[in-house]
Amino acid sequence: MSLKNNILLITDETDFSSKLYEKLVLLREKDSITALNYEEASRQAKTIESKVIIVHEHKIQNKTLNLIVDLKELDKDKNRSIILAAETKDRDFILSAYDEGACEHFYTGDDDFEILLRLLNCIKNSITKVCSNRDKNIMEKIGIIDEETGLYKYKYAELIIDEELERTKNNGIFLALSPEENGKSTFSLYKMTTALKASVRSDDIVILANGMKFYIYLKNTDLHGAAVVLNKIKDIYDSEYKIKAGICDVKYKDFEKIERDALSALGEALLTNEEFVFYQEKEPDGEDWIVEEVVNNHNKNFKLFRQTYQKKLERVIIPVFFRLQKSYEERLFNTKIEQYTEDNKSVFRLKNENQTSTLKIIYPGLAKVLIQIIHEGLNTPENQEMTLPLNQIDQKVLVSIVESFIKEFKSTL
Repeated sequence: MSLKNNILLITDETDFSSKLYEKLVLLREKDSITALNYEEASRQAKTIESKVIIVHEHKIQNKTLNLIVDLKELDKDKNRSIILAAETKDRDFILSAYDEGACEHFYTGDDDFEILLRLLNCIKNSITKVCSNRDKNIMEKIGIIDEETGLYKYKYAELIIDEELERTKNNGIFLALSPEENGKSTFSLYKMTTALKASVRSDDIVILANGMKFYIYLKNTDLHGAAVVLNKIKDIYDSEYKIKAGICDVKYKDFEKIERDALSALGEALLTNEEFVFYQEKEPDGEDWIVEEVVNNHNKNFKLFRQTYQKKLERVIIPVFFRLQKSYEERLFNTKIEQYTEDNKSVFRLKNENQTSTLKIIYPGLAKVLIQIIHEGLNTPENQEMTLPLNQIDQKVLVSIVESFIKEFKSTL
């Protein structure tokens, strides 16, 4: 911590500063709070050194939100964390504050230790940001990071990914992204870079590859999590614009193998016009014709598609749903788990008194299924929808999707 002015407080209530200081019982004497009112903040906040800025909720909430926007713009070079000190438990207001640039919040009536821990965590994050930006500047100067996009250069991809794989014990998912061929002429590097940065976590790895491609290494993430990130990227860039992805697991692989698998899956996604393809080692199971039929786009044999779906239903979907129901029935307290299968639909549902979450696998015909995840209740995760080719459905992939769905349900309990 700095020896002075660690905390900049902005409030229009003259006695709030002393009230806050009393709550920070473990703050060191040499760590001080500097207070400004709302009118002074826009003029003086940038000149005062601090690690964090606490914005006390104004009686007019829009004044608070507008101030956070102004502070975020004024403070973009200082990397200070903005914390909202909220008077009211207004969920929409809190979420709006996060949207405008706040990175943390506490309620003024919270326990002393709760406020202190949130504050110290933000101070630590601000120091980390400074160190991270320093390292980024060094990497830009020596050419590891592309100055225009802020992404890692492909030249260093193998070094960076192999280092991270060793550190994370080969855990996570790798994506290779590309616009579809017809959309390359209108593709915007700036928009894509913005979408990528807004969609991944700070410790994920994003690489600017060759030929309008991007590589993303998502640590500690499964297939469902990768699909969520992909949907977010598409929505931020342009939900109507077609971005394709090849996805592969990184377990027991080095960068060379990962890149080859991801590009193979990406090539298949471009050929079949699927949103994404998850790479699987080819096993001769008589289903290769599915991809060939979609690529050729003629003479489709609907009876064979139906037979393939029926086989997936009997050998993969029903066994996985049944096994996971039995596995989680005693682990999810006060929750009813039900699963059933109809002609063209399979359902896995979790229900308690506050929430209902449903995963549906719908067969619309042809060579793919539609997977819908719907959460109903308060503070629920985001609903999702994805398509998956029939020849990509196996027990490993489906278990990953269903278990991620269960984790999302548990996160609201």
